[in-house]
Amino acid sequence: MELLDIRTIAVIFFVNCLVATLFMAALWQQSRRQFHGISLWLTSFALLTAAFALISLRNVIPDIASILIANTCLVAAAFILYLGLERFIACPSSQRHNYIILAVFVGLFAYFTFFQPDVAIRIVLLNMTLMLMFLQSSWLMLHRVGSQLKPLSRATGIVCLLYAVVACYRIILVIFVPAPGDFLDINLWDATGLLINQILTIGLVLILLLMVNHRALRNILDQEKILIRSKAELEISKQDLTERKRIEAALRYSEERFRDIFNNAIEGIFQATPEGGYQSVNPAFVSMFGFASPEEMKSAVTDIGKQLYVYPEDRKRLITQLGAPGNMVRDFEVQLRRKDGSPFWVSINAHMIQNEKNNSRIIEGTCMDITGRKNAEKEREKSRQELRNLSEHLIILREEERTLLAREIHDELGQALTALKMDLSWLSKKLPEGHVPLSGKIASMLKLVDATTKMVKRLSTELRPGLLDDLGLVAAMEWQAGEFHERTGIKTELSFEPDDIMVDNEQATALFRIFQEVLTNVVRHAAATRIDAYLREKDGALELCVRDNGKGIEQTMINSPKSFGLIGVRERCHYLGGAVDIVGKRGKGTTVRVKIPAGEVRQ
Repeated sequence: MELLDIRTIAVIFFVNCLVATLFMAALWQQSRRQFHGISLWLTSFALLTAAFALISLRNVIPDIASILIANTCLVAAAFILYLGLERFIACPSSQRHNYIILAVFVGLFAYFTFFQPDVAIRIVLLNMTLMLMFLQSSWLMLHRVGSQLKPLSRATGIVCLLYAVVACYRIILVIFVPAPGDFLDINLWDATGLLINQILTIGLVLILLLMVNHRALRNILDQEKILIRSKAELEISKQDLTERKRIEAALRYSEERFRDIFNNAIEGIFQATPEGGYQSVNPAFVSMFGFASPEEMKSAVTDIGKQLYVYPEDRKRLITQLGAPGNMVRDFEVQLRRKDGSPFWVSINAHMIQNEKNNSRIIEGTCMDITGRKNAEKEREKSRQELRNLSEHLIILREEERTLLAREIHDELGQALTALKMDLSWLSKKLPEGHVPLSGKIASMLKLVDATTKMVKRLSTELRPGLLDDLGLVAAMEWQAGEFHERTGIKTELSFEPDDIMVDNEQATALFRIFQEVLTNVVRHAAATRIDAYLREKDGALELCVRDNGKGIEQTMINSPKSFGLIGVRERCHYLGGAVDIVGKRGKGTTVRVKIPAGEVRQ
């Protein structure tokens, strides 16, 4: 294939690059203050022009200029173009690797130019370095650029990618087509690659011009939008000014209303420092403490904790509960002292805030005089305690009366019936034979006496089971469970832990009566078929639990003031210092759990 003279192509390339440099100079003159990086583009094209000028003077000037410096200018032009593109899109990065590539290129290119001349290797080095530079430029403009500039930079990225493809093409060409002996003699394939590079250079200049102009036009449009937006904002500002005046008027009205509320509020309102000193108080607060005016109170009270609190530690406790700004304390009841020294009760609602002006903390809150309520609570508690004492006394009296009545019925009436039966038996033996009517009447009277005796025993047992006094609580509960099962047919399982527990009379009576009351409620209300109960001593307490499988008691019935049986259970527990817990689940039954202090428990 006929070899071509590269000098002609280099001269043509020089002219094209010179024209491109002039265009870039005009662009730099027009847009250098508006966009960054254009001066680097101008430098890149100037280096490109200088490179082809030196190549055109091959064999006229020394090789160090026409070969080494010329090709170094080509690579530097590609590198500086990349730097200019980074600045233009405001996406800088570290260039350490590129400086290393340039240094390696210059060293190797010089070696294969002067020490071991090899045209093929120099062509590969040059195009490989150019390919790396243009691939970076292509990646920059196609991927690293922001979304707003990507439509403008896409064409530049494509041209840089084509530059890299041509460089790769020339590397492949060296591998498959033997390189000429002299750089000035090239074949048709090399010439084609160089001509494509010239076309790409012209296209790159045009694309850069269009990219800058499009961006400038976009900036103008953005400025117009900003101007339009500014005008709109100005109109809005005018409206906001009117709205602000309206808001200021509303604020003044609100301040006046707040001042009226502050001055006329029934509750005391205050602002105080954590250290002890009032900053603002309303008339109700001043009157509550017996001062004539807020000024008198502020000047007279210098240490809140010592002067106004009956117990100074109460104020420390209030400050501790408030803690950091933003925390609140509600219904803090404390005793304070009036100006004349008389104590009274108040309820404080307060919160801690941060004063932004001097970065200090302030306590704001309200204060209500609750002395009357406290006195009423004391009277109510006193009356409640008196009623409890009366209830306990009545329980004791009732048990004593039941015991006495059961004993009298059992002893007196039982003895009388026994004597009557003995007399009737004696009389029946003295009757002559043949007195059938009298014998029948006496037999009928004996049967009546036996029935009456059984009734007396039953009444005596119900009033006060003798088992409770003679054999203890466990035996009495077992007897009661048996009697309950015989009378109602409801299966009753009873367990004890330990097996034999003996307690004092008061505890035994209370637990037995509670057990009786729960069984009575099961019959009346639960509609149950089974009862499980246990009595055990655990952790120094006696625990009685009765559980049925009935319909389950409702919460309203548990708390009803007409549930006298449950009220009696609670009163007996309270009398012994214990507690009762009643839980009902619909359709799953009711559980009654009683706990009282064990006292002396003997096995």
